Amino acid sequence: MKDNEWFESPVFSPDGRKIAFLSLVFDAQDAFKNISVKSMDPDGKNLTLLVEMNTSGIIIGYNPGRRNSVSLCWSPDGTKILFTLPAKENSCSLFVINSDGSDLTRITDNTTAFDMDVSWSK
Repeated sequence: MKDNEWFESPVFSPDGRKIAFLSLVFDAQDAFKNISVKSMDPDGKNLTLLVEMNTSGIIIGYNPGRRNSVSLCWSPDGTKILFTLPAKENSCSLFVINSDGSDLTRITDNTTAFDMDVSWSK
């Protein structure tokens, strides 16, 4: 664990064999430095960095509670992970990756949207 690192949105894969979560690292001014999607086995072994996004300069502002407004979820078949990343203080974008961290794709780019709890259904 790094200084100023928070973990958010831990979710079991549909088959229960992995846990995916977000790792948020902040600077001294409470701005995001980077956000990573990581996975591990339920016993805490095999920690894997799936993707890391540099988000330097996105200020949380007056509401430190916004740290937990990022989220992720697995696709029902366990092959993809959908997650949110802040685009600026009051907006975010949706991204999707394969469960192995490949094929990062930005899904939305709306500067006025703020998705707090992503979900995926069949």
